[in-house]
Amino acid sequence: ECARCREMNAHYGTTGGTQFWFVNELAKRTSKLYPDKLVGTLAYTFTEEPPKGMQMHPNTAVWLCHMFPSCQSHPIATCSLNADYRRRARAWSQCCSHLYIWHYVVDFAHYYSPYPNFRAMAADMRFYDEIGAEGVFLQVMGDPGGGGEFSLLRPYYGMKLLWNPHQDPDAILRDF
Repeated sequence: ECARCREMNAHYGTTGGTQFWFVNELAKRTSKLYPDKLVGTLAYTFTEEPPKGMQMHPNTAVWLCHMFPSCQSHPIATCSLNADYRRRARAWSQCCSHLYIWHYVVDFAHYYSPYPNFRAMAADMRFYDEIGAEGVFLQVMGDPGGGGEFSLLRPYYGMKLLWNPHQDPDAILRDF
């Protein structure tokens, strides 16, 4: 939060400017000794905005998180509440070679209430495939959380979509 860091963040148009600059420098230096290793970082909450005018080093991996205030019930590609996230995801896919997604598919505040996001999950996995994300981590409810609504179906459905995001979502539900 010093003046130099605020200036760098302003220059890159994101409060993550200093973080991404640092990760780039680290990747540049470590790639000389470890050319096959990636340096990972999160684009999470206040660092979700990609840096303007900065191309991430080829040995960086960025994990972009889809979270509040994004909408989980409607597809990223079409929901107006996902417009900022959609823009950021596409921008990250252009400025980094290794984009990964951390995608929440559960309502942590209301585990047992219906959470109508199955159709959105299918569309979102296709969106991530289309923008070239290398991997997706779907965070669902954990056993210590007490199970929850469709606690066995939801991870099965997500896993199947990750294997092939272009398959028929209804067929996955019937198969389960």
